[in-house]
Amino acid sequence: MNRFLTAVCITASSICLPITSHSAVQALASRVIYNGDAKAATLTIRNNADKAYMVQNWIEAGEAPLADTKVPFVITPPLLKLDSKKKLY
Repeated sequence: MNRFLTAVCITASSICLPITSHSAVQALASRVIYNGDAKAATLTIRNNADKAYMVQNWIEAGEAPLADTKVPFVITPPLLKLDSKKKLY
């Protein structure tokens, strides 16, 4: 009985407590809308941490069957070092 009560209390407390997440590197938008007339589109990322991080970028076409589609875009740079307390535009 004591074991059951402990399990119920742990489960209830884990459900009731707020879940938060903190990340060092943040993208300032969740998606980029590309204007077909423009030469480029930008996404700003920032590093809020006190140390540098490596950032890897990639493009996904989405779920199947779109995943097999060739996407006519590139991301530059695909791998970069983002120093502490800096933004990249």
